[in-house]
Amino acid sequence: MKYLKPSIIHCITFFFFINIVFAQAEAEYIEKEFNRWAGDDSYSIVLNEDVYLQILVTDVTDSLGKSSQILSFYKKNIDNSFSFIGSMESIALGIEDYGEGLQFIYKHNNFIVIQQSFGAGRFLIISKLYLDFENDNTIKLVRYTEEHINRFIEDKDFAEIEYEIPNNIYLNNITRDTVYKLRQSKTKPWWEDSNGQAITKALVGDEVYLCFDVRYRAYADDVDGAPATIKIVEKDADGKDDPVTTLSAVVSGGKIKCQWQVTYTADDDDADSLKELEEKGYTLPEYAFVVECGGATSGESGVLEVY
Repeated sequence: MKYLKPSIIHCITFFFFINIVFAQAEAEYIEKEFNRWAGDDSYSIVLNEDVYLQILVTDVTDSLGKSSQILSFYKKNIDNSFSFIGSMESIALGIEDYGEGLQFIYKHNNFIVIQQSFGAGRFLIISKLYLDFENDNTIKLVRYTEEHINRFIEDKDFAEIEYEIPNNIYLNNITRDTVYKLRQSKTKPWWEDSNGQAITKALVGDEVYLCFDVRYRAYADDVDGAPATIKIVEKDADGKDDPVTTLSAVVSGGKIKCQWQVTYTADDDDADSLKELEEKGYTLPEYAFVVECGGATSGESGVLEVY
């Protein structure tokens, strides 16, 4: 009986196959060990072959009797022990809001995703924090998104709203009001022209639109139809902005869009007003605005330069 001598290619293929099988078995074993050690209120995240995380969820109650959750992160060591990395609080969208609770914790594109749901009336908001595990065993918030879903509309809108976040929010800095403050400070109104294009410059007499997406707010039973106040100021370099006018608007489709005709306001008290007056014979104003709606105030819009 003849025996076939295995080729080098066969040996290499077999070697890689065995390694894949053992790697999968190891990952499954680790996850089972995590779950056995931590119990039901925990999540196992296998980021890569070197990083296995266990996240414990603990229910807590504050002095007002409201409940929230603490998420504690542990890393699996080579000797199968666990090292504590840090913890964070489950977030809220409003200053008095604790949400409907944690939904999932999972891996997505090597990020740890913390997903919560919030809802009241006709709105459901799906909130997602994307956390990045860095080489020095630190975990950093790198992205925050929301999906706003109207419960009473058949064709659900799952479009994500993405919020700008600063670069220095790490795990231990994430508290219940982190996202509330993020929404308040990072969501800004904007200027548009009659064609719906965002603008930063306009002429005196132009018709412009002052726009804002009110969905940055914690959910509301009836956003549409809610009254809003828009306050326009003329910007000064010293921070002592001059009030120009106050407009009224109504929320429609979750947004505010209010028309305004650009007026001329003398900018005589700015840092370079005298120089501009000497060179041109007049000064040019720069406008900005904020929106007040539902007891909350937006961040300030970008500047509209008048030329």
